Amino acid sequence: DEIEQRRALYRRTHPQVPLKGRTVILVDDGIATGATALAAIHAAKRRGAERVILAVPVGAQDSLDELKAEVDDLVCLHTRRDFRAVGFYYHHFDQVTDAEVGDLLDRAYASPFYGGN
Repeated sequence: DEIEQRRALYRRTHPQVPLKGRTVILVDDGIATGATALAAIHAAKRRGAERVILAVPVGAQDSLDELKAEVDDLVCLHTRRDFRAVGFYYHHFDQVTDAEVGDLLDRAYASPFYGGN
C-alpha cells in the first residue's frame, strides 16, 4: 500500500517511463543493507531493462558484494567493511520531503528527454 501511495504521489499524472530495452542507471546516496537497491534492481528488470547499473558514492562492502551479482555494473567510490550508516559520510544528510521529490520529478518530466519543453 505504501509503495502504491508514493507512486501516485510522485508520478501524479505523468506516464510511466518505459524501460524495455534501455540501460537503467540506479543512483542512491549510499548502500547500507542494500534492501532498497535490490528492490529497485528487480523492478527495473521486471519492466524490461536491458542493462542495470547501480551507482553510489559509499557502501557497505558485504552488501555491495551481494548486489554486484544482480547488476550489469556497479560503481561505488568508497567502500568499508565496518560500514555503519550512510549518513556518516555526509556533512549534511537531511531527508528529502515528498513535495521536493514531486517537484523534481515534475521538472524531469518537463525536460526535453521526456518530451517536455
